[in-house]
Amino acid sequence: MTLLNILEHVIDPVSTLKKATSFLKGDGVLIAHVPNALATNRRIARLMGTLVDEYELSPYDLQVVGHRRSYDRNLLQRQLEAAGLTTLTTGGIFYKMLSTPQMDWLLKKGPWEGGGFGWGRIGAEKKDWRQAFCEACYEYGRSVPDDCNVVYACGVRALGNEENLGTKYFAEFEGEMRKNIDRMGRDRELANLGLQFIHDSIAYKYSYNFSWLGSPIIQMPQDILALEEITWKTRPDLIVETGIAHGGGLIFYASMLELLGGNRNVLGVDIEIRPHARAMLKRHPLSKRIATIEGSSTDESVVKQVYDFAKGRNSVMVVLDSYHTQDHVSRELVLYSPLVTKGNYLVVLDTTIEDLPEGSFPNRPWGKGNNPKTAVHAFLRTNDRFEIDKGIQNKLVITTALDGYLKCVKD
Repeated sequence: MTLLNILEHVIDPVSTLKKATSFLKGDGVLIAHVPNALATNRRIARLMGTLVDEYELSPYDLQVVGHRRSYDRNLLQRQLEAAGLTTLTTGGIFYKMLSTPQMDWLLKKGPWEGGGFGWGRIGAEKKDWRQAFCEACYEYGRSVPDDCNVVYACGVRALGNEENLGTKYFAEFEGEMRKNIDRMGRDRELANLGLQFIHDSIAYKYSYNFSWLGSPIIQMPQDILALEEITWKTRPDLIVETGIAHGGGLIFYASMLELLGGNRNVLGVDIEIRPHARAMLKRHPLSKRIATIEGSSTDESVVKQVYDFAKGRNSVMVVLDSYHTQDHVSRELVLYSPLVTKGNYLVVLDTTIEDLPEGSFPNRPWGKGNNPKTAVHAFLRTNDRFEIDKGIQNKLVITTALDGYLKCVKD
């Protein structure tokens, strides 16, 4: 079943996908492709000022071809999954640096004669240079799918037969896993052992003893895995982290976003970006994914910069890990929670301070009764967009973020 340049025109694309899925038989595959909002020509248009952002519908989109929405690979995959499909693969077709009318003009009137003058060495073998150009754009597009003119996704019915790439097996495995997690969540003795481990390991600065791709990350290994699972599942376009420290957290998020591909970034905010961290981030191979802002995370000018950076992002995750007093975290929650998109997470780290014995942090202004968890509980009393995802902390057992994994459940 193919839906080629259909979904951007219809009123309800998920309903359309569900209807199309109903025609699939057995292990039949549905293929959908749509124009790509992040195509190179649209990114150029934004830089030129002819589009406010890549996702804006141009007059050509609205009046000539009748588009109702803009897509990227992430949105297309989410809609397939909302329609009950399991995504097999996604990709892009045809690298295009000019708009469609401009490409038409170029192919008709461009410098194609005389051995491809303007496109390579003079005296090259004679060939159809228009065809060679189109073939080259197609081949190059295969290596940069998120820059292409069109993005596509292929899906099969979720929970089909066992030949359906093991989907049924993994669903059963996940069901068993959830039962185990629920049982762990009811085991208070196990939870107390986790807290005891955290308390006893403070003397050894346990969480300081790990790195990610060569950079100190200063997190519990369990929380690193939880953040990996969240990032892979929610596929954010932007991750905002307050508190940079040595920069390992930014490297971690950048590595995840690099795997996801596309126009994705992590933005770090800290009142002071230490020279060694700044230098490391600048020279790191993943630096293209990383942006930083120096200043207090609650300063009005800093917050404005963050919101400006987040414009046009469809999926945003926020991690708060800076100054751990209740007043500061409460202010961060108010300022940054509106950025988080439905289905994504607002992660508040070091909430477990509340669950450790009095005096566990003798040289810090935070402690029992004044910490990120007390801020989270006060925040949730007046904000119904977020719910504590208890399943995550029940699975981890050892975590610095008890009641700190907040899932956004409303727009």
